[in-house]
Amino acid sequence: MKRFWLKLAIVAVLSGALVGGCNGNFNYNSFGDTRTAGGGSTGAKDVPGFGKILEALKEHPAMWASVATGIIAFLLLVFIIFLFVASVLRFVLLEALLTGECHIRAGWRYWKTEGTRLFGWKLLFGLLTTGGTFALVAFPIYAAWRRGILTNLPAHLPEFIAGAAVIFLAVAGLALIAFVLGTFIHDFVVPVMRYERAGFLAAWRTAWSHLAPAPGNLALYYLLKLALAMGAGVIVSIVSVFVFVILLLPLLLIGVLAVLLSGVLIAGFGGAGLAIVITLGLVFGLVVALGIAYAQATLTLPVSAFMQYYALFYFGSRYQPLGAQLIPSPPPLPVMPAPVAPPGAAPLPPGPEPSPA
Repeated sequence: MKRFWLKLAIVAVLSGALVGGCNGNFNYNSFGDTRTAGGGSTGAKDVPGFGKILEALKEHPAMWASVATGIIAFLLLVFIIFLFVASVLRFVLLEALLTGECHIRAGWRYWKTEGTRLFGWKLLFGLLTTGGTFALVAFPIYAAWRRGILTNLPAHLPEFIAGAAVIFLAVAGLALIAFVLGTFIHDFVVPVMRYERAGFLAAWRTAWSHLAPAPGNLALYYLLKLALAMGAGVIVSIVSVFVFVILLLPLLLIGVLAVLLSGVLIAGFGGAGLAIVITLGLVFGLVVALGIAYAQATLTLPVSAFMQYYALFYFGSRYQPLGAQLIPSPPPLPVMPAPVAPPGAAPLPPGPEPSPA
């Protein structure tokens, strides 16, 4: 059982089925203007190793475009790979929750076709939501800049506040739509694809046909799902802080060593050393993020499993194949044979004659 939960935690991380998440935001200020009593600077540029990085960036301004392009391409590639892996492992996670057995490699081979179909639609869905969010934010900001609202903000403060409120409501509305559609896909479409080995659109139509007759119940399900997700998110956030505090000191030590090593690489190899430092930093950051996510998933897996089972039992009450596996029908009662007289015994007396009435 312990091995099952550890493997299930890996599948939960890679399938994106975690509830909540660890979101560490760091804000670095500039210390370049802070002076000591002797007039020396105590800024970040005086930190051993970090000053070498800043000098390399100033000496090679042409590298900014290539470095930025490389980082964006790397992150985009990681996102696409993770989305594909998550799409296939979503079926492996569902199978593990239904059967109590987690087979990652065998499940990958078995569900790769359905996962690829799901990946295509999730990629399209992600592009539309990301593009829509960018358009809702970028176009109003550009229009405000063209009209001079941003360049003379005090004179146009009411317009700026009204525009910011409209942008916030529009982005919140798009996020709500994304939540509704994403929940419908993961909670209802994926189980139908699993049982019927159907395509995405066919599974969508089948799931909707089972849920459309009771729209009120579906709306209540979404409200309860949102409330449970918020409560589970609080629990996961507390656990995430606990995990981060435990790992804070080792990460700080590794960070100091990484900065010192980066200074040595840049001093020895120049621009090539800077490229090596950035590449190693991205890889190391990705590994650390996955490690923290796995630790978080292992500790909060019961919460994530509960959220998954809540969706399965709701849909199973309306979709017979899923419901039959979640709550199998009891075996029929045995039929008792009619009594038979033993050999050599007198025959059983006949029953009473019916009355003439």
